[in-house]
Order: sequence, then C-alpha cells, then structure tokens
Amino acid sequence: MHRHDSMHRRPNIPIRVRAVEHSEDRSRGVHRPLPIAWLALLVLCLLHAPGPGNAASGGGDSVSDASSPTVPHAASSPAVNPAARMLSGDSSGEYWDVRARFEGGAHFLARFWVTNEGPGSHTGIAMGSFLDTDGTRSDFRYGRERSEWTLAGGGRYLEIASAVLDLRPPVGRVELDTNRQGIKIYLRFPIAAAPRAPCARRDETGGFDLLALAAPLDGMAWTKTREAPLAAAGTIDITHGWNTTSEIDDVHRRIEVTARQDDVAVYASVLVAPTGTRRTCLAVVRGDTLLHEARQVAVEVSATALDGGDEAYPIPTRIRLADDRIQLSVEPQRRLLSINPLAVVPQPFRFFLGLRSRPMRSWSDGTLQLRLTDANGSPPLAVDGSTITAVSYSNPWGDTAR
Repeated sequence: MHRHDSMHRRPNIPIRVRAVEHSEDRSRGVHRPLPIAWLALLVLCLLHAPGPGNAASGGGDSVSDASSPTVPHAASSPAVNPAARMLSGDSSGEYWDVRARFEGGAHFLARFWVTNEGPGSHTGIAMGSFLDTDGTRSDFRYGRERSEWTLAGGGRYLEIASAVLDLRPPVGRVELDTNRQGIKIYLRFPIAAAPRAPCARRDETGGFDLLALAAPLDGMAWTKTREAPLAAAGTIDITHGWNTTSEIDDVHRRIEVTARQDDVAVYASVLVAPTGTRRTCLAVVRGDTLLHEARQVAVEVSATALDGGDEAYPIPTRIRLADDRIQLSVEPQRRLLSINPLAVVPQPFRFFLGLRSRPMRSWSDGTLQLRLTDANGSPPLAVDGSTITAVSYSNPWGDTAR
C-alpha cells in the first residue's frame, strides 16, 4: 500500500506529473497482474449500472407524470455518500462513472469498479478512454485483486494500479499516470462533504447517486501522440451506483444525458429492462437549487439511429421528455466513442460471456433544448446548448431477455 500522505500531492505539470511512488513502472514489482481469467471481468463493469429513478410500469413510449415544485436540494434529495460500500453478495458490485469535457472538445470517459463477480471478491477495475481534440483515442485498463489495490479516506479514495479516484472534500480528483499505456490525466473539481443530489435511488436491489453534474473542472491531459500536454478547464459528471445482484438481466438499454449552460445543469436518464419496464428521471439544477425533478415523464425515443454505427445498438437521433412544466429535446449528432468490451477479453472467456450478453456502450455529443415553466408564474427558463449522451446496451436492441 502506498504511503497515505502521497494522496494529497499535487502533480508537477507538465514535466514530472506524478511522484515516482505512484508511477506504473515502479508498480510492476508491487502489483501482480491478475490471471488472464480476470480480464473477462472487465466486460462486466459496463453491465453493472443500476440507474436512477423509480420503476415505471409498461414498455410503451410514454407514461404520466406529476409535476414537482421548485425546492432546494435539502428538501427533496437525500444526502449522498460517495464512499465504497464494499458489498458482500456473490454478484454484488458498485461503480463510479466519470465523464469529463475539456474546453476545445477533448473528452475523458472512465469507470472505476469494485465487483464480486467471478472468482474472488472486491476485485478493483479501472478502465476508460481519452478522446483528443483531433479524434485520437487513448485507452487504459487495469484489474487488481483486493489485496493489491488501495482503499482509504473513509472509502472515498480508490487507487487501482496507476488510476486514482479521490472523492474527499473539498476538492475531488481523478488521476492516471501510465507510461506503459501512454496516457496521463489530472482532473480537479469541487465536491461537497455531504452532497445532496437529484435522481437518487435507494431500494433492496441497490442504489444510485449523482455525485457531480457539470461541475467546473481544471484539468491536464497528455498522451504519447501529443507533443505537449493539454491544460484546460471544462466540466465533469460523476455517478455512483451499486447493486446487490447482477444487472445483466435488469438493464437492456440505458440512456443518460448531461448538459450545462451558464449556471444551469441538466440530467436525464431513461432505463429499459429486458421485460420493457422503464425507469426515468429528469432534473434541472441552478447553482445549489433544484428547479425541477420528475421521476416519471412522457418519453419519446426516435427509432432513427445515427449514421455510421452498429444497427443492433442504435443511438437515437432524438430523445424527448416532458411533463406539465418541462419540455426537453435532445438530438445526438456525432458519435464520439463506441466500445464493445468483449473485444478486449481473450478466448475462451469471450465465448462464454457472449452466450449471455453482447454489450455495447457509446457516447455522442449533440444539442439540447429545454423549456421549464416556473411554478410561481415567472418567465419560463430556456436552455439551448450542447450535451453528451451515453447509450449502453447489455444486448442488441430488440433481443428478448436471456
């Protein structure tokens, strides 16, 4: 285990971006890579994503919804705890998804995951991609047995090989320093000691928290294809989900939308189970005030898909959510990244995993238009801006539950 005081070191950007004790080169003698079977677990991290909202009956295109009053976070949302829960069930696990957008168009997309799936328990996995402004993609993937990754800071600090997720207030950070995989990332963002967030979920199967929604970000990124590091501001979204049972049979498709314009942030999610059951949540936040939150909304998802992708995993060209106070229209326009996690799993594990699941995960940028009517009769709030849409499938769209 690394020295605890090294967690607070600020990187020396851009030359020596991390202390030697955190470097991957040194870790070759400390972290024993997992047996090849563990690589099969990487695919499962994209399938364990319990989403926000309450279950909505039926598999149609819309459901009724009751409007929500304008209230502060404290009145409507539970205090969330981003710490690792270290669940004990055989199929249980939890994840932290990170989506960062740099000014200028670069993106960093990552997942930290602790899982009991497969042999062993509390296996730590970190994986993701950096998309540069010219479209160049740099990937990283790590897997470690429980004895070989660090959990500290009351469960808010995870270090898996050369990847760090630190959610201790007041400043959170994400770090990646790997010469071998040719990518270095340093992200800093504000995080509250006991944040209150919309779209939180708690039930017997698990839960979901929105830890950061379009939070301001200071960051640095370097890859081996770059002559110089990219240092830029931006925004970051972080979600935390946990489940007591496997999610492969519970989530067929999950759509998540995030956006920010000035001091207004928007989050929307639409989850569909293999049975057709749906969960939805739509939230609009200004500063520390929750302007609107709806758990059941009328939903329209276009059957037309973006060009250039796999027809079995369509990215809809239009997504609409509405109730009696809000209308949200999202139009994904450009596919940023599509990942088939099975492609990185060696045989024969790929074959056995493919018997039950053929997953795909995609991110796209596009436009968003929102209109929110104030409950007190004030002029409507209008938001017109850019957005990131994440679409995940556990199996091809149209497949029945397996």
